[in-house]
Formats: sequence, structure tokens, C-alpha cells
Amino acid sequence: MKSVLAVSVFFALGVVAALADGDGEPVLWRRGGQEVIMHSSMKPLNIIVGDTPLGKPTTFTCKSAKGCVIISSVSVIQNVGNTGICTYIDGVAGAPGCIFQQEVNSEVIRQQAKVISGPHTIQTIFHAENPGQVIGWETDYTIYERKVRGAD
Repeated sequence: MKSVLAVSVFFALGVVAALADGDGEPVLWRRGGQEVIMHSSMKPLNIIVGDTPLGKPTTFTCKSAKGCVIISSVSVIQNVGNTGICTYIDGVAGAPGCIFQQEVNSEVIRQQAKVISGPHTIQTIFHAENPGQVIGWETDYTIYERKVRGAD
């Protein structure tokens, strides 16, 4: 039974991920205490020196009285160099912090954070020391509700 559920979840995520390749609104998926917010764009994004948001801020609600854990995974292809990527939850960078690299044309980062019950905002920022272009980007924000003991 568990393997059937695992295959079903994997298939559902694959279908939803296939829908996430546009420049439109983020794709949302929620089931059993887990929420996934996926957003991507292959539309070139002109970069100025400083901070450029990748997509709009996204609001989610942690429904567990014990709070939630958020895992952020971000991929960026760019031609800028001397860049950084950071996902912010309620204005605070996720752990282990922002990632800065030199002379790299593709970046993949993972960050995590814990939040209390209630509404929250998440957004990824691309930081550049030089002008250039982001050629494509993708964000996955997975929100896990922490289980309250004795709750089903």
C-alpha cells in the first residue's frame, strides 16, 4: 500500500512539474500536510547590479500548531558571473544562508527554514555584481507541516 501511495505521489509531482514550465502563476500542490509551490521561467530576465526578484513573492499558510519546515530548491542559468541567490521567508534568509559564486553560469541551491503557524511570504532574490541576463530559473518551495503528537 505504501509503495502505491509513493508511486501516486511521484506521478502527481511529475504531472504538476510538467505544468510548471511556463511564465505564469506558480503551480501549487497540497496533500496530507505537504504543500509544493513550483515556479519557473525560460524568458530572459535582464539583470541590473544589485537584487532582482525571481518571480513574485508567494504567500502560504502554515496550518500546524507545531509550525512548518520549508525546503527551498532553486536553479538558475545566467551569464552574469559574481552572483548570489537567496530565498527569504518573511524577509529572513533560509539556512545555511545566501550562496555567492564567481564565474559560474549555472547555480543550484537548497535552503531550509522553520516557521510558526500562520501566514508567511517566500521569495527568491538573485544578486549580481555585474549586469547581464538570467536565461532561465526554477524554484521549488516545499512546506512540511510538523505533526502535533496524538493528532491524526
